[in-house]
Amino acid sequence: MNNGRLLFIGGDKRRLYTEKYLVSKGYEAVGYEKNPTEFFKAIKEKSVIILPLPFSRDGENINIDKNYKGMSVDELLSHIKKGDKIIGGMLSEDFKSQAEKCGAQCFDYYSEDMIEENAELTADAVFDVLSDRDIDIFKMKTAVTGFGRTAKALAKRLYEKGVDFSVAARSEKAKTDAVSMNYKYVKLSDFTQEINEFDIIINTVPALILNESLLRKAKSNAIIVDIASAPFGVEESVARKCPLTLIRALGLPGKYYPEKAGELIGKKAESLF
Repeated sequence: MNNGRLLFIGGDKRRLYTEKYLVSKGYEAVGYEKNPTEFFKAIKEKSVIILPLPFSRDGENINIDKNYKGMSVDELLSHIKKGDKIIGGMLSEDFKSQAEKCGAQCFDYYSEDMIEENAELTADAVFDVLSDRDIDIFKMKTAVTGFGRTAKALAKRLYEKGVDFSVAARSEKAKTDAVSMNYKYVKLSDFTQEINEFDIIINTVPALILNESLLRKAKSNAIIVDIASAPFGVEESVARKCPLTLIRALGLPGKYYPEKAGELIGKKAESLF
């Protein structure tokens, strides 16, 4: 059994299961959202602070559920002191630099193996997103933009389930990899000629690749499922102009598989204590 006290800030449903897992291992947990007064009292001592995934969505505020009182990154930094240990997901280099100047140690639990497992959960959750909206992907032609970890995990599931889909990516390596897996492939630079063939576009690229001129060529009833992190793949105002149905689907593991995702974070965080 362990006797360490862990201080939790922010997150979604995953946080509850991360906390549950670590408490089962003998740790005491104090949550900022549940009791800010107790949290600030505890943080005066040498602390292990557990931040969510991602630790911030805008670089200015800790990623905290809107139902709770927020905390800015600067406010957190003002409480950090020598000897503290900070463990979080997708910590920015600027945040780590500032925290380390305060004498704290920073560790990012979003490691390679966790990225892979998170991609698998995200890919599974895409089907839940569509099912919740009564969208039958099996009757539609689908494009997956990008071919990183999440796109590969998603393409594998689409292929196994018999969905009619194509990968739309830029690099020759992506093309080689996709074709080697028997996936249809569309070069992203030529997507203007192909986009009107698709009913659903699932974007995994965290960049504004789906601009207005491109989306004007899409089907008028096309559905875009944007699962990429900021700055996302398309601006909401652009989607409304075209018009298209835009589903912004963020933090899918936390929404659909919080127990699995939370325990995964707990295990990774514990390995860094």
